[in-house]
Amino acid sequence: MGIFPEHDRRLKAQLVKRLSLKPNMRVLDLGCGRGAALSQLIEAVTDTGSITAIDRDQDSLDFMQTHFSNRLETKTLQTAQVDFRCLPLPYSTDYFDSILCHNVIGSIIDKPALLDECYRILKPGGKLLLSHHDFDTATYN
Repeated sequence: MGIFPEHDRRLKAQLVKRLSLKPNMRVLDLGCGRGAALSQLIEAVTDTGSITAIDRDQDSLDFMQTHFSNRLETKTLQTAQVDFRCLPLPYSTDYFDSILCHNVIGSIIDKPALLDECYRILKPGGKLLLSHHDFDTATYN
């Protein structure tokens, strides 16, 4: 999908690769923004898995509703407006196989509480990938 800049797609592809996703997995994109990682996440879990993309910004979710409507219709992708600064998150214990959280942790005041919550909703042995992109020092080739 060409709706995101090439450098953003490459970064998200690297992050998704590190999650080692497989078909049938249930993945949370916590702080998904406009969905720059969604194509790679969906491709990794195939039609047998599911992606839940949450963000507090309704405009970002509306963007995803427009650009990922085919995946929303097949239930491969679910979106929700969630303020993840307000815990607990609305998911069961041991619910997700993996969580991707990119450029979120820096805006959270109670970081240990968010980490505890991620641990609660991750299945035993699940993966949490936290990352932050430093825009001030980024260079692109």
